[in-house]
Amino acid sequence: MFKLKLDNYRGFLNQEFDFSRVNILIGENSAGKSSIFKFLLALKQSLRSPNNKDYNLTLSSDEVDLGNYGEVIYNHETERHLSFSFELGKDYYNYFFKDGFPFTKKDYEESELLKFKNKAKQHLLNVQNSAT
Repeated sequence: MFKLKLDNYRGFLNQEFDFSRVNILIGENSAGKSSIFKFLLALKQSLRSPNNKDYNLTLSSDEVDLGNYGEVIYNHETERHLSFSFELGKDYYNYFFKDGFPFTKKDYEESELLKFKNKAKQHLLNVQNSAT
């Protein structure tokens, strides 16, 4: 359905995760299960922050507190750069966007990624503003 790639985040060095509709994370203690959820919450709080005009990753806010950069970066090596990416499959589009979401299938299939991201950000801001 979608892929998440994390590089230099906590215990993850160039790691890729494939997610489907239902996912179960199993692993030993301190394997990083909670770190994945905390990363996704950090993305959510970063997009929802009204003062985050450049969409920087917000490490500490209401959703989650990841600590400082040294605590977030792989092996606490602050000279490293944190990077991440998403890859959305057609199943993702069909599952989340087909029923009443203001994007067309053409937007998705033509891989107009920048246009898609801008629409998604604007939609998220509209939803957030209408909820307050």
